Parts: sequence; structure tokens; C-alpha cells
Amino acid sequence: MRHSLSQFAAVFRVRNPSGLPYVLIGGQAVNFWAETYLPHEPALADWLPFTSEDIDFCGGCDDARRIADQLGLHARLPPRVAMTALAGTVPFRIGDISTNIEVVRSVPGVPPGKLAAWSVTAERDGTAIRVLDPISLLACKTDLALTVPQDSRRDVEHLRILMLCTRAFLRETLRGVTAGELPVRGWLGAVERVLKLAESRRGRQAMRKLDLDWGTALPQVEINACAEPRVARLRPGRLTEWRRKLAGGR
Repeated sequence: MRHSLSQFAAVFRVRNPSGLPYVLIGGQAVNFWAETYLPHEPALADWLPFTSEDIDFCGGCDDARRIADQLGLHARLPPRVAMTALAGTVPFRIGDISTNIEVVRSVPGVPPGKLAAWSVTAERDGTAIRVLDPISLLACKTDLALTVPQDSRRDVEHLRILMLCTRAFLRETLRGVTAGELPVRGWLGAVERVLKLAESRRGRQAMRKLDLDWGTALPQVEINACAEPRVARLRPGRLTEWRRKLAGGR
């Protein structure tokens, strides 16, 4: 059975040893961004309701134990010799329904040292949470959609959702740049991450095998209208080169 993110509200209060929320990843992170940007990207309604079977955070075995302790539950850890990305599972109940809190050691497509920097602090149900940004999730789901059998998974569906969420995220942050609230350098770096993902081997595979249009992930109308000099230089420069590369590499 699938659950909405808000049904895990009790988990939002859990904190890591530094007093920070654990970084939300996986399907519920996708759901967070889809819920956030649905008013601005009406096509996201095609995937309603935004639900997933469980909830995932990034961390190690000690983090799985810590999460369980704070919730008064018991963690299930894999054998020490097991070579698995899963660090631990915490059985959790939503009413009479059993589900899981899963803690994983790493996120495909995301350098471990960047996970915290690429997470976003937000609020859900009155509690501060941290969520992996949509660009990182886009990289993760691109990898999983191409490397893991999809019989019982939704990575391809999540990938298409995240294309629209990434566009909305870049549109929103570009508005912050033009208002002088966010640094243009950070926004350009975020755009470059999308461009490089599309140019990568996985990105090109996604174009061919999944018929993915990477241009969908960019707020092209807003980029074309932006007068900020460094953003304006993208249009005849990097973006033109990028489109040429993708057109020649399908």
C-alpha cells in the first residue's frame, strides 16, 4: 500500500547527532517536490496521488538505530558481511498498515560529499525537514531507471515527474536571482549540473531508451526573458552548444 508524505509526519521530528533532520531521499522526496510544484506545473497532476510505499533517508547503521530509538521502535540491520546499500530498516505503522523507514548509505548519481550541500531545508506539517534537491533526485532516478529492473519500481515515472520539478525549481531560483536574493553563480552551477547530466552516458541512454527530452528540465521561457548578463550569455553560448551536442548524440 502506498502512503502520502504527510502520513509520515511523526518521522519528521527525528534528528541526527548534529540536531539536523536526516536528508529525505527516494520516492517521498519526489512526492515532496511534486506537491510543492503542482500549482506551477499542472502536468504533474497526471501522476496524482503522490504516494510511495515507504520513506527513505540517507545514513548508516548508527543512523538507523538512532531513528528507531527516537521513535521508540527497533531497527533491523543487514548482516555485517552483506554488501548492500541498505544500512537498516525501521518497521513503522501508519494506523493498522505496516510500512518501513529505510536508511541507505548512498544515493546513485550523487557524490557522498555533496549530499548535505545539495539538500534543501523546508517545512512540512509545522516541522523542519531536509530534502534532496530535485536535480540530485533527477540524477539518481536516471541511474536507477536505466540499471534496475522496473517490474515493481517507479523510477521511470519518478524521472518524468522530476523533469517538471527541476524546471520549476530552476524557474523559482532564477526569480530569486533576478530579485537579488540568490547568487547567480549558484543558479548557473545548478543549470550546469542538468546540462552535464544530459550530456553524460546515462543521460544519452535516457534519451534513446526512454525518449526523454532534456530540454523539458529547463525553464527556457524564463531564461530567454532574463536580462541578467551572465544568464543572457547562456543562450548563444553554453545552451546552444548543449543542444547541438544532444542533437548529434541521440
